[in-house]
Amino acid sequence: MKNSVSTIINAYAHSKNKNQTIEFITNINIPKDCTTILCRDFNPHHLEWAIPGSKWEKACPNAMERLFNNFSEYNDLHLFNDPSLPTHFILNHPESNTIIDLTFLNSQAIDAWEDFNWEVEPQESSKSLGSNHAAITWTIRPHNPAKSDGVMEPSPRYTINASCQDKWTSRYMQSSKMKIYLKPLPWLKMQTESRGNPICYVKCHQAHNEEA
Repeated sequence: MKNSVSTIINAYAHSKNKNQTIEFITNINIPKDCTTILCRDFNPHHLEWAIPGSKWEKACPNAMERLFNNFSEYNDLHLFNDPSLPTHFILNHPESNTIIDLTFLNSQAIDAWEDFNWEVEPQESSKSLGSNHAAITWTIRPHNPAKSDGVMEPSPRYTINASCQDKWTSRYMQSSKMKIYLKPLPWLKMQTESRGNPICYVKCHQAHNEEA
């Protein structure tokens, strides 16, 4: 049980700045060599955690919600929620009840905590404090850490800005039908929006289309 290290990321994505918060979260490097939990109210709707029979089951997730789901899959984060148990309740509109309070565990955490005891409290429970969100409880204990494979973070990735994802995908599909030659250009230094984010260095290539 010695050196039992865990990472817990507890984040609230307020509806007014949900996109900005989700974009920040999806640029976190999730540790691969220790138990990791990502949890709380992220405010996203997605088919992966839509309640059967709810209106969200047929809703189309937006770019940011798709980005969040892709991020969890890429980083080996497994959703622990029960799809039959809503975590957010809409008064007089049960078809709108939803799961937006999510709990993700990586494979290390699932192996370490077989008795995680994840539960959604009833809405009338004192633990929910009268909120329209249900309280979610779980238990963790000291564990024997897995032997590190030396990988401290996932391979570098280039996340598409969610607001440009649909346009980028469409252009990519058009370009994939053309014959393209790639000519390397010097490294270009691009600074992201001034929100205190680090400077990103992007290696660009110049594409030349050849008519068939």
